[in-house]
Amino acid sequence: MHHDDEPTDPRDRAVAAMLLVGVLAAYAATSARTVLGGDNGEFATLLADGGVAHPPGYPLFTLYLRAMRWLPAASPAHAAALATALLGGACAWALWGACRAWGASRGAATLATALYAASPLAWKLATHAEVFTPSALLAAAIVCAAGPLAGPRGARRVALLGLLAGLGLANHHTVALVAPIGLLGVARGLRETPRKFAAASLGLGALALGLAPYAALVFAARSAGERWAWGDATTLAGLWHHVSRGDYGTMRLAMSDAPPEVAAQLARLGADLVLDLLAAPALLALLAAGLV
Repeated sequence: MHHDDEPTDPRDRAVAAMLLVGVLAAYAATSARTVLGGDNGEFATLLADGGVAHPPGYPLFTLYLRAMRWLPAASPAHAAALATALLGGACAWALWGACRAWGASRGAATLATALYAASPLAWKLATHAEVFTPSALLAAAIVCAAGPLAGPRGARRVALLGLLAGLGLANHHTVALVAPIGLLGVARGLRETPRKFAAASLGLGALALGLAPYAALVFAARSAGERWAWGDATTLAGLWHHVSRGDYGTMRLAMSDAPPEVAAQLARLGADLVLDLLAAPALLALLAAGLV
């Protein structure tokens, strides 16, 4: 596939770095200092004291929060928000790389990334502790690594995609929605190397390595006792019950037996998308003004 701008062009690295720094600065400056709604309080508590989050445990994100508890912040909620803001900046960088890896021009990639980063939903989720921002980061990284113009080729591409898939599943199960793109990238990587069996084995090993954070749930459950541990993840059966979301009903999205209100949910999704489209330019202008 021909592209008039090489992905390794120094100007690409400069633009990607500017997006990373600019988005990170905007997110960090507006990070929440107190507990907000959703699962924010739970993740702030896990950053401060450790433990096991609600099913499926989100071990990658909770391990990351524990590792970032040293961040200078006004409160544990603020530290968790700053840690999430770092991932938000990285998400913008990965999304820009994904656009370029699939053939978008430098200008189009920059505009798409800026509009995403400045959208109200992305900004909100990146400025307080929620699991969706790291999930978006890993999904963007998978799309980037699978692109025809991506840097890693052959067995390295297969291994990277396997690792990203494992890490994505260890963070949030919905990363499976980008599996078709990831599998396309794996097929592309296998075509790029004559040692297909070795590459496939390397990819499976990398996938297992990416899933390794789930083992941390056992240690976290044993050290937390009954303080901040949801359920019992200290046994193999208990761990599987937790990871498979048995408390909610495996393969179900909620604990309620009521049927989903499809029309109402689609209407809410449409309203949110319209709000994003209307508000993103204004937020983008504020971001640009701040950079200037």
